[in-house]
Amino acid sequence: MHKKKKKDDKKIIYLVLPYLNRKVEVFGLDLENLVKKFYNDVKLEVVFQTANDIGRCFPFKGGQPKHMQSCVVYHLKCSNCNADYIGKTSRQVKRRFEEHKSGSQKDFCR
Repeated sequence: MHKKKKKDDKKIIYLVLPYLNRKVEVFGLDLENLVKKFYNDVKLEVVFQTANDIGRCFPFKGGQPKHMQSCVVYHLKCSNCNADYIGKTSRQVKRRFEEHKSGSQKDFCR
């Protein structure tokens, strides 16, 4: 709970409750009315917060092993001449690297 003072010396108390369904909202309104009825010097403000954020419902793709990831930018270095190659692929990294290995070195080292 958080407290603040108002101009007319009425204390404002903020109460954060988890929002689960409409019943919790009704409970919050009932609680505000009870405080208003019995405590003239206090104003209760009930604030609702979701229990779960949307990020928990849709986990990111980052849990995959690196060789299975797709839509990545990658960097390769030639072991013969130290040439750099930076590429981007929408396919899995493993498949793209296999294509690089099967290609001729002339394509990589210019």
